[in-house]
Amino acid sequence: MARARDVVAYLFTRMQGQQGDEAPLGSTATVLRLLRMTYLVDWRSLITRQRALTEAQWEVDAELGPVSPEVIGAALSCVRDEPLAQRLAGQAKLSDSELKVVDFVLQACASRPDEWVTQLVNSTFPMLGPRTSGPLNLPMLAKPYLAQRSLLMSG
Repeated sequence: MARARDVVAYLFTRMQGQQGDEAPLGSTATVLRLLRMTYLVDWRSLITRQRALTEAQWEVDAELGPVSPEVIGAALSCVRDEPLAQRLAGQAKLSDSELKVVDFVLQACASRPDEWVTQLVNSTFPMLGPRTSGPLNLPMLAKPYLAQRSLLMSG
């Protein structure tokens, strides 16, 4: 399992165009954007690999949606200190299969507006009634999605 800070640093440097010779991917790496994209990385990993990619503990915040103290801390560090983010990304220990998940999310979201990313994030958990705060069990939320997907694939 990857560390949340490794994923956040990799996302940050790719979005800023500082990882290798690759060009920036078209969106500003804000704390909120990094938070949402890291959430989507965990979600994508759950639906494609049946396990979260990071160790992040996700909760629902009534205003922000899914949040994780680990991810917020890493995102704040990267946004405040770009050289640190570059060092962290250079030291990140992400496997090829983990990078494939992160790069998928980057390619899907990088050129999209924040509202689109927010809508995608919100589509992954029930929004019936008023939002409440509390723990977010991603593996449990992924089960109905996976069950529906398997029905579509088998038909």
